[in-house]
Amino acid sequence: MNWAPYNEDGPPIEQQENFYEANKMNDMDDYESMIVLIYFSFTSLTTVGFGDFHPHSDAERLFTAFGLLFGVSVFSYIMTEFIEMVERFDKRNDDCQGLELNKFFGLLKELNNKE
Repeated sequence: MNWAPYNEDGPPIEQQENFYEANKMNDMDDYESMIVLIYFSFTSLTTVGFGDFHPHSDAERLFTAFGLLFGVSVFSYIMTEFIEMVERFDKRNDDCQGLELNKFFGLLKELNNKE
């Protein structure tokens, strides 16, 4: 059995030319099509990939593959920078907390007759 998903009013998805036509984006305004493209990008980059939107030609698959590699690289760089910022912040706070703890223990020692 040769199964191909069909749109309600069009040919099988595999027979349509591209992502834009397959998802009826020519009937959408710019705002709606941008939402679809952002949704596709996020579901692909987060590896969720629901499959409701997907590339339909080899050129689109190749473009998407390179886009995913680029997106993962950018995301990795951003997360590395974020983690380094958090570590620097924690280190600064640890130093300050160490001084505060020394003052606190000194006060306790003073209040306990220097014991």
